[in-house]
Amino acid sequence: MAGTRLYDVFLSHTSEDFDFPRDHIRHLVEVVTGTVMDDVDNVSALHPEEWAKRKTQHRKVAEQHLITCEYRDANLYLRQQRIWGAGE
Repeated sequence: MAGTRLYDVFLSHTSEDFDFPRDHIRHLVEVVTGTVMDDVDNVSALHPEEWAKRKTQHRKVAEQHLITCEYRDANLYLRQQRIWGAGE
């Protein structure tokens, strides 16, 4: 049975990391979902090696953003450091 999953990356107005670089949102969603969308909106799974590469790239962006983040309570990377492999 096929289905759709909704990922609530930013949970609410009060918990949104408003200063996260918007040009990296798509990359964040790809890493969180393990999928990629092409130019005509076809979705396919990322190969494990590609997912690991993108996860590493996202982690670098998230860690750099953390330095200047003004919405630390809403910072997804801080809330999910174990998932992102922080400190590895």
